[in-house]
Amino acid sequence: MLLAVSVALTPTPARAQTDTERAAASQMADEGAEAYQKGEWARALRQFQRAYAIVPAPSFLLYQARCHDRLGQLDEADNIYQRTIENGDGDKSATAQQAANEARGEQRSLRQRRDALRARAAAPATTAPASSSDSGGPSGLRTASWAAFGVGATGLLVGLVSGGVMLSKKSTLDDECVANRCGPAQEGDLSGFRSARTVSWVGWSVGLAGAATGLTLWLIDRKPSDGPKTTARLVVGPSFSGVQGAFLRDAGVPGAANPRSFRPSPA
Repeated sequence: MLLAVSVALTPTPARAQTDTERAAASQMADEGAEAYQKGEWARALRQFQRAYAIVPAPSFLLYQARCHDRLGQLDEADNIYQRTIENGDGDKSATAQQAANEARGEQRSLRQRRDALRARAAAPATTAPASSSDSGGPSGLRTASWAAFGVGATGLLVGLVSGGVMLSKKSTLDDECVANRCGPAQEGDLSGFRSARTVSWVGWSVGLAGAATGLTLWLIDRKPSDGPKTTARLVVGPSFSGVQGAFLRDAGVPGAANPRSFRPSPA
């Protein structure tokens, strides 16, 4: 699935490269591929950029996007994936088409990861007040418990769907990899497996934390009203969810004794 980086040095219509230039580009690409396999993303990126400046082979451009992705430079990786796709639209050679097809799949996975990260970073911590109610309607604790169950259900759904994708990728890798060692051809599937595994783990974590929070609030709400008063609130943030508050035997009285605090649990 991964393009060979030392071949497909097809001259561009604008200018044909000399044998010396093609050999130099191939050497740089080989050094970039070696650095890439060792996880030396920055050095690999430099080598592929130098090779592409001499011979604009589609595989060199695709590897640049992959290096940016590994370095956490997601916007730059997205832009170069898009360039690879556009080159494939204008170049009908087999090499350009293969690079464009791989770029499409990897760009889709990258955008999903980037959008999830941005959503988590941008989401402000929100609070929902929960306290005992004598109005006869649903109490604040009960409302908060259902909100927590909703957060938990969403997280579990995300975890299940992502887990299915992860298992599908793993099955493909099990068939194609030998003795748990995957070659360059499995890079796309391996990247998709890792992304799905991360999303699934986050989904299950949020789901279980939400379910535990909802159950705690629901059990508290079922306690008799003549017992210790409870003040609580549901806290949901980008990296945590839980309950925050205290049990007070003389709620509403300054300096009331015997408070017992409970705090959010990380998602």
